[in-house]
Amino acid sequence: MQNIQTQSEQEYQKWLRAFYKGSFFVKGWDSIKRELYSKVGNQRDEIEQLLDELGDLIGREWAKDNHIRKIDTDDLKQWGDHLRHVGKHSTDDITAAIHSIKEEAYSRLAA
Repeated sequence: MQNIQTQSEQEYQKWLRAFYKGSFFVKGWDSIKRELYSKVGNQRDEIEQLLDELGDLIGREWAKDNHIRKIDTDDLKQWGDHLRHVGKHSTDDITAAIHSIKEEAYSRLAA
């Protein structure tokens, strides 16, 4: 079943905005990116590209109707926590975490 059959474009866009902007209870992707940018120094461009690609991948899937999507809110919380935790370490750790999350996301999408 395709998402368009169960969710309007307007509803999908609303959830996509929520992914990036967050809410009172949950930090959005934009906030997580800003936290990490402050830690990576001169490798910001590389990290920015990786985070933009990852955010696009997981955000587009998470914004779909609950019955369709393969990435859920628990995934977002787990991945966001992981990125914030590795953000306290080296840029290499951040890069490795991004690649690990991306692999896991692709694995879920392929299932």
